[in-house]
Amino acid sequence: MAPVSELCEMFRLADADLVQKFLDQDGDVATLLPGLADEVCKHFGQVVCLLEVIPAVEVGQPPELAVLIPTSLPVPEAASRLEALEEQWLADQPDEIAKRLLFDFTYE
Repeated sequence: MAPVSELCEMFRLADADLVQKFLDQDGDVATLLPGLADEVCKHFGQVVCLLEVIPAVEVGQPPELAVLIPTSLPVPEAASRLEALEEQWLADQPDEIAKRLLFDFTYE
């Protein structure tokens, strides 16, 4: 599992303590994050994504980890690249991991 200190080199963290707690509870997601950073760069160029823990909406549901990808691309192009990322990378991940990750793009 990649510790938060290593992830800080690949991602920005909205709240390092919450991200660490999430990763401590879900080591499978943690092991995939370094490869995810590389995959995002294949689709969006050299970017540093923001990781943010999204609390569960319903009681008994686990929290999710949002991967927010910064871009200046027009919305249709960014949406197309995000869809390709999800189809090519996320679809290859086990369902229990895929359902814990949310992807979106953001404009800064």
